[in-house]
Amino acid sequence: MFDMASTIWQETLHTPQVLRETLKGRDGFGEALAVLRRPQTKRVIAIGNGASYYAAQSLWLASLAGRPGPEVLALPAGVLSTQSVDFREGDVILALSVSGELRDFVEGLPRIPAGIQRVAVTSSKGSSLARMSDAVAAVATAPLHAATHTHSYCGVVAACLALWSALTHDDNLAAALPRLGDRVAATLQKTPAWSQKALSDVDIPTSAFAFGPGPAWAAALESALLVKEIAQIPCEGVESREASTAVMTTLQPGHLVLSIMTDDDPTTAESEAVCAARGATVVRLGGPEGVDRRLSPITSFPAAVAVALTLTARRGLSPDAPLWLETYESTARSKTAQS
Repeated sequence: MFDMASTIWQETLHTPQVLRETLKGRDGFGEALAVLRRPQTKRVIAIGNGASYYAAQSLWLASLAGRPGPEVLALPAGVLSTQSVDFREGDVILALSVSGELRDFVEGLPRIPAGIQRVAVTSSKGSSLARMSDAVAAVATAPLHAATHTHSYCGVVAACLALWSALTHDDNLAAALPRLGDRVAATLQKTPAWSQKALSDVDIPTSAFAFGPGPAWAAALESALLVKEIAQIPCEGVESREASTAVMTTLQPGHLVLSIMTDDDPTTAESEAVCAARGATVVRLGGPEGVDRRLSPITSFPAAVAVALTLTARRGLSPDAPLWLETYESTARSKTAQS
């Protein structure tokens, strides 16, 4: 059993609250949509770092699976520092950062050509990012002291999907979002028992992989990040077919594979079988059934946290005091935020 008193798990329990408040309050969503709906908007470039980058990928993958809208491009925030993107007329930058003090935004956005609109999705309306943006879509706040973002990641994904559903008039996605908080709450109640059963025979892996189809690919990326950050185990997130055609080439006994399934996916079972045949231990992450597959980056999150915490406990590590934290703070945050 993982440490249910850990800061990470206690903050994960706030996820339903953050989802409900973000999606009900829609603070700043009108202003953000006004920018996104401008006739000249041709491309939405969603940019973030770490979990926020995976939230950007959630938006990109969702845009491929529903009603059409502007082109969506998901990029890591480092492209702003390296100036490796030629922004063009009709671009809107959707900047995703919980703290609003990510160094790549604070230092990189001032270099963006004039006329490129900027929409921030953040929990910090008074942040440097918010001040540099034309509109701010706010993610609801809750206690956030864990070394890795928990509920805020889910809030950012939900905010992006809510903006997209309104922008594209996607009634199916819009109808699914208000029920999301209740579905996650129900999943959280079941997760400790699920993890104890599903992981009872799982040894400490030498390395791990996570995979998911379509929008669940973003969920796999976030699941892998949690295992890396919390349990300090090398982990990679891939698309489901990649698991059975590329990842399987390295698998052997002692490896762990996390499978994230959506209701309409025909590839997961085959990928699970291929990975198991190579000797890896395969665990399918729990989550509610009958949920729009574009919500899988959120609905799979409780199980992913539980897996990471369970592995952390078995390694005898503290989930709330990772050795990498000081280094991350010194390189990721703007110098203003550090002082």
